[in-house]
Amino acid sequence: MEFLWPTALPLVILGPAFLGFYVWQQRRRRKYFLTYSNLAAIKALTRSPAAWRRYLPPALYALAFTALALGVARPQWLISIPVKQVTVMLVIDVSRSMEATDIAPNRLAAAKAAAKSLVEELPPDARVGVVSFSDSASVLVPPTTDRELVNQAIDNLRTMSATAIGDGIMAALSVLPGGDAQGGSADGRGRAQPAPRRDSNATSSPVATIVLLSDGANNRGIHPIDAATQAQQRNVRVYTIGVGSREGGILFYGNQFLRVFLDERTLQQIAEITGGQYFFAPTAKDLSAIYQNLGSTIGWEKQRTEVTFAFVAAGLALALAAGFISATWFGQPL
Repeated sequence: MEFLWPTALPLVILGPAFLGFYVWQQRRRRKYFLTYSNLAAIKALTRSPAAWRRYLPPALYALAFTALALGVARPQWLISIPVKQVTVMLVIDVSRSMEATDIAPNRLAAAKAAAKSLVEELPPDARVGVVSFSDSASVLVPPTTDRELVNQAIDNLRTMSATAIGDGIMAALSVLPGGDAQGGSADGRGRAQPAPRRDSNATSSPVATIVLLSDGANNRGIHPIDAATQAQQRNVRVYTIGVGSREGGILFYGNQFLRVFLDERTLQQIAEITGGQYFFAPTAKDLSAIYQNLGSTIGWEKQRTEVTFAFVAAGLALALAAGFISATWFGQPL
């Protein structure tokens, strides 16, 4: 919580000071009463229910003073509000190594569950698309607000061979604003040609983010760094997630056991180039937490909102409650 007028915060001490003064005054009166009263009167006082009730109204008044003092300081809260026109592309590795079982039940199943949890956390009007990549990349669902269609595409993911991380990024870029005609191309060696930079005076495109998950090293298609450069030029942020153990996962393929390794350095570079962030997920729990955190961050922004009215209203309500209780129980405001 922040305050627009922090110089008013010392007024908060008025509440505790009032309550402390009241308690001191009551004890002083009680001491005087015990000194000059007879035994029967003292016994009647200790049996009186008003003995403990006497302190309730002052306590409420003290809280009221505190709330009003905080209101004078004009408090502000940070709240999350959805960003308009958010587009998120889920780019998921479906290479054969995603069948490794170092993450139960296997990497792909854990990735599916985590991706669906991210979709649930996004703002309701966020547009979400799905791209899968193995030896090539495919746009399964272009950006849409149809959550059922997105979840169905995620459920239908199946593993194939090879890993083309760069192609996955380029496929996602192709369906984002400015992706088709301005999307650049690849030369005969599989390297991306630069896309035209956006005119700084042109109308800005909707916010676009790519969330890329992979468990291996690129071995097909456009180089991932070239694809990341394309994303950076189009102002698209890429968050990358490396899934699996750093020691490598065991995969049974072609009648033999293979150990598959994660290329963390490339994923880190992709995130650095585009202004995103790299996450490492060695377990299904970590993977789910990462996706949920991204879902509650992407498409939301923090905004300061003044809540002076709430504190003033609470202070007045407490003061009215204190006055009502005091008048009802003791026949006087305090």
